[in-house]
Amino acid sequence: MFKSHALFASLIAGAMGLSALASRAQPGPTKGSVVSDSFRKILVIQIKVHDGSKVLHQIIESSPDKKLGPQEKKVFAELLAKQKAIIVEMTRLNETLNMMGVAVAFPEVREEVLADMKRIQSRLESNDVGLAAQAVQRDIVDSLQEMVQLSLKKC
Repeated sequence: MFKSHALFASLIAGAMGLSALASRAQPGPTKGSVVSDSFRKILVIQIKVHDGSKVLHQIIESSPDKKLGPQEKKVFAELLAKQKAIIVEMTRLNETLNMMGVAVAFPEVREEVLADMKRIQSRLESNDVGLAAQAVQRDIVDSLQEMVQLSLKKC
């Protein structure tokens, strides 16, 4: 365990040193880039959940009894944890944008995406990665991609 802490500390120290150098070489981030980076971070994780759901669905469908084994249950738990993390990040981002009065994607659209994310969480909790769940995930990914683009233009 000590070795992992030491490795982590050295990575953090290295990253801090690199970020200090980068901050001297480049101007500070713009509001648009910060918002865009936040949406992009959420998007990357949502794509991982979507891709994992597709693979898991194929595995389940190809099994003779269509039941979950221990490995599939573990993957469901990992996907669910990622989805919960996405919801926390999206909620935080929505609250921040609303307080700042930033109109990156209409607040109603962001709230609908968040509601869809919660629907996916519920589906993952009930071990559902079927085609309907995947369609909702694809809609979320598409909406997040648009939000990334809008955030760069509007902020």
